Amino acid sequence: GAPPPQRSKPLPTIALSPSVATNGCSISHFRPLPVPSLMLFSPVLGLGLFAGCLAVFGHLLSGFPSNRLGTVKPSREIGYDVLRGEYSPFAALCFIIASVYTLVGVLQYMAVAVQVAVCAFVLVFVIWVVYGTPVSKPSGPRKHPIDRHPEWENKEWKFEMGAEWECVVADASHKITEANVNNGHKLTGEAAGRQIWDFKSKKDDAKKVYTSKPSVNPNMSDQIFRDQQIRKWKLKGGSVPDGKWVPKDALDAARKGVAFYQILQCEDGHMAGDYGGPHFLMPGLITVWYITGKDKRFLDDKKVEAMKHYLRVHQQKDGGWGTHIESPSTMFGTTLCYVAMRLLGVKKDDPAMVKGRKFIKRQKGALYTASWCKFYLCLLGVMDWDGHNSIPPEFWMLPNWFPFHPGRLWCHCRMVYLPMSYLYGIRFVYPETESDPVTKSLREELYCEPYDSIDWDGTRHWVAPMDD
Repeated sequence: GAPPPQRSKPLPTIALSPSVATNGCSISHFRPLPVPSLMLFSPVLGLGLFAGCLAVFGHLLSGFPSNRLGTVKPSREIGYDVLRGEYSPFAALCFIIASVYTLVGVLQYMAVAVQVAVCAFVLVFVIWVVYGTPVSKPSGPRKHPIDRHPEWENKEWKFEMGAEWECVVADASHKITEANVNNGHKLTGEAAGRQIWDFKSKKDDAKKVYTSKPSVNPNMSDQIFRDQQIRKWKLKGGSVPDGKWVPKDALDAARKGVAFYQILQCEDGHMAGDYGGPHFLMPGLITVWYITGKDKRFLDDKKVEAMKHYLRVHQQKDGGWGTHIESPSTMFGTTLCYVAMRLLGVKKDDPAMVKGRKFIKRQKGALYTASWCKFYLCLLGVMDWDGHNSIPPEFWMLPNWFPFHPGRLWCHCRMVYLPMSYLYGIRFVYPETESDPVTKSLREELYCEPYDSIDWDGTRHWVAPMDD
């Protein structure tokens, strides 16, 4: 007789747990999608593959091959690229495969509705990553523009020793610094692009006196540097474009601009320029100079006098200083500049200090200044570390590929927070705080209440409305 008919063998399915099978609902409604028997999806194996990718590409092959520095078109690294902050395309593909494998391995134990929901979410997420707005894309203008404007006294300031300062660049700047410090060590790093100011006393009675009037223009436009470069250009036989000549069209304007800016180019090829706009940089340098011993080789008397002049010029009519030279007064800028002038030797009864102190007290004291200012106050010992938010140094111990590693911060930001986190970790305080008359006085000058009565932990999030 004929053989009996063969029944088709169904695809295997995953058995449901008793809790699912006996919950009173239809079994068919919760039955997972069938999985081909030839594909063995194990969540544990998927996680192992993902961990293996981290070990291989995040550690073993990170920085390999290391031939990218100093090349015009460097080859991509196979593992995690620390400089670019990303994995190579091949490594990324391996991570995607491991992730998809793990996800499928988990989904095979889920109900159909859950599988569909997860797949839909993944699809939407991929679309958002590819076509969405990047995280770092600049936003539009502020919805609530600052309603205050900077205002200075209608006063012209004179800087009589401006012609005695010379901008020195490249190798020459290295030689001057090494001679001034004279500690037996050579400066490291590339000399090209470096610029310093060196004071050279002149006995010329006709030397130029530089003037500035912030109420007209707070930006000094590198007057001293530009005059120096123009003098050098003329000594080489060059001619300076006539400032009164008005270009006829865009091409003429470009020619005039090139003719002038080639004069400002330094000997080593770089274009030097003043970075004096922010008011939150120089006070930090002054604070570090003060708590490390006030070394005259670092800031001599001439530099101290020039810094004091600069800070006096930019103090505004209300007694405060802005976050930068064209900003209205803020508690951030005012507290930093006030403390900087006191550390530079300006007495507390100086008219500029009296005005600055009144501004600080009107805003309820230095408890309402911003984070970076509070950090420097903590270093000086005129604010307790409990009044500062945490800067955990442990984050720097994370592997480079970790999504929240501080190395992923903007370059300037991470270079600031690296030393900050270390100093926060050891809770550094100026060793002579209790005996130094300046820091002891600052504890009284900066606050509206007795220093010893302040609940520091409760103030760490305080910030003045004008700084928010």
